[in-house]
Amino acid sequence: MMIRVVLLLFACLFIKPVPLDAQIVAHQPGEYLVSLIEGTEPDALFRQLDSDIEVKKVANLLNIWLLRSDLPELETLARLRRLPAVRSAQFNHILENRSTPNDPLFPQQWHFLNDGSSGGVFDADLDAEQAWNISTGGLTPAGDTIVIAVIDGGLEAAHPDIAPNLWYNWAEIPNNGLDDDGNGYIDDFRGWNVFAASDAIEGATTAHGTPISGIIGAKGNNSQGVSGVNWTTKIMFVSSGGTEAEILAAYDYVLQARTRYNTSIGQSGAFVVSVNCSWGINFGQPAESPLWCEAFDLLGAAGIVSVAATANQAVDVDVVGDLPTACPSNFLISVTSLNRQDQKAPNSAWGKYNVDLGAYGHEVYTTANNSGYGYFNGTSFSAPQVAGAIGLLYSAPCPNLIALAKIDPVTAAYWVKSLILDNVTPNPSLEEKVLTDGRLNLYRALQNYQNQCSSCPAPFAMKTETLTDSSVMLLWTVPPSALSVNMRWRILGMGAWDTVSAVVNTYLLDHLSPCTSYEFEMQSVCDGLESAWSQPFIFETKGCCTIPSTFGVDSISAEMAQISWELTSFNNTYVVRVREAWSGTWNIIEVTGNSWTFENLNPCAVYQVQIQARCEDYLTDFTPVFSFETKGCGACNETEYCMVMGQLATEEWIESIQLGTWSHNTGPGGNGYQNYTSSPPASLEFVGSQPIYVKITPGHSGAETKEYYRIFIDFNQDGDFEDDYELAFDPGFALEGPAEGWIQMPDNLTPGITRMRVMMKYTNPNDPPPSACSSFDFGQVEDYCAVFLLDSIVVSVPTNDATWVLRAYPQPARDAVILELPEATSGIDCTLRVMDQMGRTIFEENAPVSAQGKVYLDTQLWPAGVYAVQLTCAGKVFCGKLMKN
Repeated sequence: MMIRVVLLLFACLFIKPVPLDAQIVAHQPGEYLVSLIEGTEPDALFRQLDSDIEVKKVANLLNIWLLRSDLPELETLARLRRLPAVRSAQFNHILENRSTPNDPLFPQQWHFLNDGSSGGVFDADLDAEQAWNISTGGLTPAGDTIVIAVIDGGLEAAHPDIAPNLWYNWAEIPNNGLDDDGNGYIDDFRGWNVFAASDAIEGATTAHGTPISGIIGAKGNNSQGVSGVNWTTKIMFVSSGGTEAEILAAYDYVLQARTRYNTSIGQSGAFVVSVNCSWGINFGQPAESPLWCEAFDLLGAAGIVSVAATANQAVDVDVVGDLPTACPSNFLISVTSLNRQDQKAPNSAWGKYNVDLGAYGHEVYTTANNSGYGYFNGTSFSAPQVAGAIGLLYSAPCPNLIALAKIDPVTAAYWVKSLILDNVTPNPSLEEKVLTDGRLNLYRALQNYQNQCSSCPAPFAMKTETLTDSSVMLLWTVPPSALSVNMRWRILGMGAWDTVSAVVNTYLLDHLSPCTSYEFEMQSVCDGLESAWSQPFIFETKGCCTIPSTFGVDSISAEMAQISWELTSFNNTYVVRVREAWSGTWNIIEVTGNSWTFENLNPCAVYQVQIQARCEDYLTDFTPVFSFETKGCGACNETEYCMVMGQLATEEWIESIQLGTWSHNTGPGGNGYQNYTSSPPASLEFVGSQPIYVKITPGHSGAETKEYYRIFIDFNQDGDFEDDYELAFDPGFALEGPAEGWIQMPDNLTPGITRMRVMMKYTNPNDPPPSACSSFDFGQVEDYCAVFLLDSIVVSVPTNDATWVLRAYPQPARDAVILELPEATSGIDCTLRVMDQMGRTIFEENAPVSAQGKVYLDTQLWPAGVYAVQLTCAGKVFCGKLMKN
């Protein structure tokens, strides 16, 4: 009878649970701590809750027991608290290590903990504080020293926040001229310098490698400076860069270290888990660099995940290309940059298929030269956060990764990459711009890895291949403890699962419906255990007749462009139409496949393309207009200029620059190199050979010091500043305060877009002035694109005619602009002429004028740029200029 009463009580409590606090503290899912009245036996009492419940004694103190159950948590806790034999019941809460490091400059590292100050957005960070409650890096659960390799120009090895975490090859005796460990490198005690063939890892310049290394592994919680993603890890530094040969040599050093570790079962070499390289080639194509791309696969086969920063340009690398971030390797993670407002940084590239995720790389605070600290900008500083996250995963208190790495390093590397990419935080500014649509989240990656920590984890890294309208090949990775795996699948969210037991490594799923979404899940079968089902993997069969959602330019020259787009359905063709902007006449092309090459194009011309899909008798609508511009416009962004920067721009910087009526205020807060070529603040134009007034104003954090100013302009547009006359402005000596003067333009300039470099260098007595391609310690460099125009891009007006100013608004224009004449001209026959910044007539046509003296001009399909407008009405000429965003 007593048992029945208790069962009835359970039923009533389950129907009407006692309300609990709305704020539920973090706890282990499905786990409860229960204190029973002395003398109470738990087995019979707790088994009434669930036949699968697990019970374990925790402490004699207060007779505490640990329960594990899959029943709904709130109802179960309420039922436990109502039982007469229960003194107290609670969730098994997760304790915090209070893992905010005591480094004094940590509050400036907003990418770890963003409180919304200084213009930031609250919680726009890596969730590092929660991740550090799980691990702060250093060793694997098996005691292996985790090593993260950095390939860069040089490193300040003596920096007090880096020196404690620097990797040493202890098998090598330094400076004895011998290869003591037989790895093929002599005296590589501190790492390797590819240029010098020694361990002089300081290299040629330490300005870039020092902050990269600090982001990965600045010593944390040491009451000094800042912290890295890993508080304790080892940084293997390889000084390299400049050419692909040198980069490949650097990767070779990293690979041999991990290979020796693998073959010796940890007795030699180094347990390198990731390698960070922030070098790249703008617009580079994988087909042009097969060796570099193949190197990532070889590193992955040894268990190393490579991390690369994408371009620091506002471009789609899926369209224009980039190396190495477009390399098709399963063991490469490509990273773009976000700012403290959780927005993609304006000057960082993207690519839905070739860039994997974002991390914080704009105004990131970390280690700097001269044992200092500072803010840094660029994708170079977002990539090492991902490289550091990989090391942090291996240090988590779960043995599965290191156990897998010792027997199957390639699978371990792929698992780590999956953990990083599958656990991002969704980010609206990255949606459809990176593969994952999100940004790095340290805590999610570690927490989900911890949740999988089991003697029988579920399969992972699920994916599909050879997808058609009726079949698909399913693939996954099997954990080492699984004897076999089960699979289940169904139409997304509909009906019962179809289950297949004991499947092999792949499975061909056929007899599917076209244009339908499906999901499949996997389960491991271990020795006497079955794992939970994995998270579902969702895919859609082909057969949907839809227009391509992504397409771009694969290669482009002055007279040719090759475009490609995604295949949207199975066995269909496409209609492509193309025209030069404003020409009005479309050229129609029937295409089989998903690419086409346009030939005999005009140089420096804008072309518009639209695509529609043809599925048997059905023809879709055209895509929105996609525009591209052929090369031949000028050198500014079509040529790779030499890199140069001031190493530190926190004490003095370029506050503003003025050329004629054009000006740009940069202000403090930037780094030693500011690139404004991809997103110029305004149109900078040089017209004919007219001299231009120039003024450069410095900014100082303290007392005003002497600065040497120079401006270089690539007048002949050959991609360098080496011609004598290309030193366009030089006061001749260092001075305090602004520098003023004139730039004399050479005669007979070729119209086009070229590069201008503005330099300000702090100067001691006898210091040389800054040269166009040499970095220096203190000051700043800024690059701009400048437009060379003809003497006038508005046609000349006869001397007996007058010219009036034409007002155009809004400025800058987007979809349309209104031209307003200064006097009533309604009903008059007017001719409208528009010219681009090269002085070429874009179109010329009759234009109706409203009763209010206004002309409506549709600019929706115009490329961004500056245009001259001329309206001729009854012998009078009205001239103006407009900008298009």
